[in-house]
Amino acid sequence: NHAGEGGLYAELVQNRDFEASTIPEGWRVDGTNIYTPLGRKVQKWFANDVPGWSLLAEDGAEGDIALESASPLNDRNPHSLRLTVKKRGGRCGVANGGFRGMNFSAGEWYDLSFYARTETNAHFGVVVSLENEDGRTLCERATLPEVGGDWKKYTIGLHARHSEPRGRLVLELSDPGTIWLDVVSLFPRRTFRNRPNGMRPDVAQLLADLHPAFLRFPGGSVVEGLTLGNRIQWKDTVGDISRRKGGYDLWGYYTTGGLGFHEYLQLAEDLGAGPIYVINS
Repeated sequence: NHAGEGGLYAELVQNRDFEASTIPEGWRVDGTNIYTPLGRKVQKWFANDVPGWSLLAEDGAEGDIALESASPLNDRNPHSLRLTVKKRGGRCGVANGGFRGMNFSAGEWYDLSFYARTETNAHFGVVVSLENEDGRTLCERATLPEVGGDWKKYTIGLHARHSEPRGRLVLELSDPGTIWLDVVSLFPRRTFRNRPNGMRPDVAQLLADLHPAFLRFPGGSVVEGLTLGNRIQWKDTVGDISRRKGGYDLWGYYTTGGLGFHEYLQLAEDLGAGPIYVINS
C-alpha cells in the first residue's frame, strides 16, 4: 500500500498536517475499532494521536508533544503539534521517519517547509537536520532564527552529504519553551520533470517507460470511501497544501490530498497519457 503518499508522491514526511488521527464527523472509536454512523466496523488506522512523529530528548533533556486543536492554522487543518521543551539537556525536539524511513541521496538537495506559532510573542531558534536512525547527521545542521509569533511559513534547503535509505527529519528548539507546528513538509528538490509538489523521479520514470495510453485516477476504493461524506472530493485536493483536506481510505491509511487533482493532470501530461478521472458511483 501507500502507492501514492509514501510511494509515487515525493513527500517524505508522514502525517505532515497532523490530521492522520482525525476520524470523520459522526464516527466513533471503540477500542481498536472505528464505527461509521451506519455501524460499519473498520480497524483503527492509527496507534496514537500523532502517528509518524516522536519526541526526541537526549542527554537529560525533558519535553513532551501533544496534538492540539486550539488556534488552528486554518479551518481546513484543525490540528497542530505542540512541542514543549522543559529542560534543554543535550537536545529536545521532534523526529519523523517518513514511510518506513526517508531515503536521502548524497549530493541531493531537500526543501523543508513548515508553519509555526508561539504564544506571548516568544521566539526560538529551530534547528533542523537530516539524520540516520542512530542520530548521525547527513547534512549540516541548520538553524532558523527568530521563529515565533502568529502562524507563519518557514522554508530552508538542506544538502545531503551522505546517502541513507532509512533516514529521519529532526526539528529541535534552541531553548526551553513551547511551539506549535503544522504542515511540516520535506521534498527532494529533484522531482519528475521538476514539478513542484511533484512525483518521485524513479517511480514516475517507471510509469513513463510503460508508455501508458491513459492514466486512471485517483484510484478505486479510495474514491468510494466508507460513507458518502468520506469519499474523495477533487475540490479538497487543489490549492496550497496547507488548505487541502485529507482523509482515511479503505486500504487503512491516511492521505493528505497532497497528490491531488492538479498533480494527477500534470502527471498525465508528463506521461503523454489521457487523463481519466474516477468518481464515486
